[in-house]
Amino acid sequence: QDQIIRFEEAKIIAESLGFDRRIDATNIIQNTNQNMDITSVTTPLYYIGTKALSAEIDLLKNRDTDDPFILGLRDLQEKHDLLLQYMNVDKNSLRSVLIDQKAYSPKNRISPNRTLITSIGTIGGFFFAIIIILSISFFQNQKKNHFEKK
Repeated sequence: QDQIIRFEEAKIIAESLGFDRRIDATNIIQNTNQNMDITSVTTPLYYIGTKALSAEIDLLKNRDTDDPFILGLRDLQEKHDLLLQYMNVDKNSLRSVLIDQKAYSPKNRISPNRTLITSIGTIGGFFFAIIIILSISFFQNQKKNHFEKK
């Protein structure tokens, strides 16, 4: 729809200027924009003439689908098909959800109980150290007894 509007406006300008066929705008652009590079200047649509603009407008109005002209559409369709291939959803097993009430943030701030964590860590570390010391002592005694017997 946007292209149709642009082409219709360009057709009105081309009709008012009397451009029935394509006009070579190179000389016009060079004369009006002396300091600009010719490759960076875009030629206005009305320079292609009313006949070409009418043909473009008719083509756009009679077009069934814009799919071939949408950038990236085919890639998105391939991704969609790939997702559908790996996603097995049984529509009969789907059930709706009923929300009883809104979720509210708690009134009191919830934070970690640092004294509890520190005390559990200290007691756990103490017991772990005792177990390590006892096991080292046990293995040293076993090693000592084994070599004394020989």
